[in-house]
Amino acid sequence: MLPDDSPPAAPNRDSAATGRARRALAALVVAVLAASCASSQKPARPPEKPTLTVINASDDSWEILAVGAVRGTAQPRSELVVRGLPTGDLVIVARNQRLRLRQETEVTLKPGDQGRWAIATPAAQLRVVNQRPSGAEIVIDGRPFGWARPLAETVFDGVPAGQRTLVARSADGPAALQTDLYLLPGEETAWTVTPAVGAAGGAPTPPRGMGLVWARNGGNVPIRVVVGGTLRAEMKPGERASIVLPPGTWELVVQLEGISAETHHMVTLLPNQVADWSWGGP
Repeated sequence: MLPDDSPPAAPNRDSAATGRARRALAALVVAVLAASCASSQKPARPPEKPTLTVINASDDSWEILAVGAVRGTAQPRSELVVRGLPTGDLVIVARNQRLRLRQETEVTLKPGDQGRWAIATPAAQLRVVNQRPSGAEIVIDGRPFGWARPLAETVFDGVPAGQRTLVARSADGPAALQTDLYLLPGEETAWTVTPAVGAAGGAPTPPRGMGLVWARNGGNVPIRVVVGGTLRAEMKPGERASIVLPPGTWELVVQLEGISAETHHMVTLLPNQVADWSWGGP
């Protein structure tokens, strides 16, 4: 056999390039798959903050406070859901500034907890000393509560505590006695229903079909009484004034002379009724 004098074959450059391309493509596929898997894994959600449902079983509204801030108002006979509370030991406060009442509870909340707190208006006891010869219907904040026996003492249990407007309406006539009184929670408060005033007692008779507030300044500073934005009376301590109004419920705004303060009082008048109302001070 004759020797092969042909030159050696050149390396196959096409096959080497193809190999490199395949390896690059495989690396790209791996990278794409890894990125896809990473994007499909959602980040862990932070734990949900606890909530507290306040159940208001009373006829009064309550401001709810937590961590020193007002979180909402629980309306009468309704529920309020307080969201976004911090975890741990908390003091939850319910307050009604008009009634001058406050109650609170301590709760321990964990992430995701759904706590509940039922609130109710504290109860008081009212002793009515009725000096009238007829029975008197007792109305508290516009809601009839019961009857006081004539010339006797009647004790009412379960009366809503706090700053209340009390009205005694006699069964034998239109004259009514009204006062603002603070009923101490869990304690007894006495109220004397004095004989109805009439013309002989100094109270004028209202015009036919109208009502009359027989007002008295029982405080120790001069006052101005404003009704519907109109000045209706000015009284020094111990003085009385008559305010004629149509039947209905009226707000009396008492402005204190020399002091930038005022108090608000509700009075309900029936036709031909005299309401004996006394302001006792701020």
